[in-house]
Amino acid sequence: MHCSRRSLAQKAVFVTGTRTPFAKSFGTLLKMDTLQLASAAVAGLLDKTKLDPREINHIVWGNVVLQGTMHNCAREIVIELNLPKSITGNLTSMACASGLNALAQACMLVESGHADVVIAGGSDSLSNLEVPLPKSVAHGLMVAQKKGVKGFFQHAGYNPAAWLPKSVALAERSTGKTMGWHGDVIGELNNISREAQEAFAVASHEKANRATKAGYFKDEIVPVSVEKKGR
Repeated sequence: MHCSRRSLAQKAVFVTGTRTPFAKSFGTLLKMDTLQLASAAVAGLLDKTKLDPREINHIVWGNVVLQGTMHNCAREIVIELNLPKSITGNLTSMACASGLNALAQACMLVESGHADVVIAGGSDSLSNLEVPLPKSVAHGLMVAQKKGVKGFFQHAGYNPAAWLPKSVALAERSTGKTMGWHGDVIGELNNISREAQEAFAVASHEKANRATKAGYFKDEIVPVSVEKKGR
């Protein structure tokens, strides 16, 4: 996006975009976490546009699955790609609309005169979710740093089965329901059968496959280097 701060009627313009290839969970991109996927997309964008990184004012990045070791993916992209330290960044999270919300925020930054050039996007790696430990185990591990093993057992107890991580699910805290559950309810309310949904999904994948082979996405998909199995 670009807009001159000197313009009286500032208007944001979407210039172009890039993305990494689609892949199955636990597939070819397994070893790439959220930040690595984001950095690959941004690096591809800079290579495609030949944009001077010194012209970038800000990065807005959307994440759904937030990681405890990475609180601001946007700023981490700057560091990962060794971009100018002057580039600020912020993370936004709004479930599946996180990436679109990042674009909206970038637009507002430009049109309000707070930035001239903004990179916006989103990334997630469902294959690299952080598996939550029971609170008793987490507390035990923290206390053990000062009190040793006894401190761990005081909080975690002596039953190893109780130490196992909880099942992983992107569920609402308020209801405990997942997006899939809500999708099933909406399907039932609108008399859309499971077979019809699966047929629609298959057709969508087939169209994407044909479009990719026909070269419709060649200008937006950036190559990603991955390690082969066994190496």
